[in-house]
Amino acid sequence: MEHVASIVETESSHSDAVAAVLRTVEEKSGWAVLDMYDLSDHMAARGFNTVPIVIIEVTSAQRDFELLQKNVLTSLFMPWRIVVIELDSGKTVVAALRPVVIPQLFLQICESEVERIERDIEEIVHATLSESS
Repeated sequence: MEHVASIVETESSHSDAVAAVLRTVEEKSGWAVLDMYDLSDHMAARGFNTVPIVIIEVTSAQRDFELLQKNVLTSLFMPWRIVVIELDSGKTVVAALRPVVIPQLFLQICESEVERIERDIEEIVHATLSESS
């Protein structure tokens, strides 16, 4: 799974991890939060109880545009989703799909074209680690 997703376990609480992700996106030049929703609330409203799951959708218009110019189907990955999950054990996990999988699916995209997005997503996901230490 590590080659497809970036997953970190943090000592931060679920709400602190969500706040750290939001703060990091705000501070990251060119990145913005498009939407955020609580999947566990949505599921609970329909009678299904889950662990707390918050999905944060982020974008970098410039970087996304560059990929879209190569292949509009890269929009399947957009906006970039960062998930914050509180496990049954009480631990909090922050995860995101890794942009480096895109060149494996779209041959006209080379790995160097997604490296900046990869670094930014990794930094956002790992922001909760620095805040919990």
